[in-house]
Amino acid sequence: MFLPTYYRDHRKSSDDQVHVDAVPRLLTVIIIVASMESESERDERDEERNERGDEHDEHDVEHDEREERDGRYNQWLSDIFTRAENMALKTDCWLYIAMQESTSLNPAFHYISPRLRRDVPGFLERTHEKVEATMAAAAIVARAPSGSQTRADILAYAMRELKRAKKKTEVAERRLESVRGEIAALRAALAGQK
Repeated sequence: MFLPTYYRDHRKSSDDQVHVDAVPRLLTVIIIVASMESESERDERDEERNERGDEHDEHDVEHDEREERDGRYNQWLSDIFTRAENMALKTDCWLYIAMQESTSLNPAFHYISPRLRRDVPGFLERTHEKVEATMAAAAIVARAPSGSQTRADILAYAMRELKRAKKKTEVAERRLESVRGEIAALRAALAGQK
């Protein structure tokens, strides 16, 4: 079990296991921000590859390394949450864990113990709002170029990233409209053949 040393019972067995009755029944919050390749770095690499005219090779080294890294991350994620659930069920403690991969656009993974759900209704919604705000702020600071630690630098960086994201969205929307037009033309041609 992954408990700080001050939570360990003085009555340790020879294999240094933590006694379940020694774990206090209190709220434990753990937030882990994993660091992996940033979305900006990935986009820049893909843009360079497209400029050179290289096709994306599914078996290139970078892709394999990324898949291996993501596999390890998912395994660790599963291990941590399994241990957390096991601890919460054995000790009946209040436990909340949130984990966010630093470049992910998805919400944080979380676990909330059954007792915390029972004893503190509404905890999850209030806490999620705070965790999401914290993770978003951490992601902006982490992605900001090194040396830009003032609030103005970070805000400027966030604004540049927002503009870049809007441009990508506009390109995707234009592609979508183009594809919709092609589909409509194909449907019309197909209807004319009948």
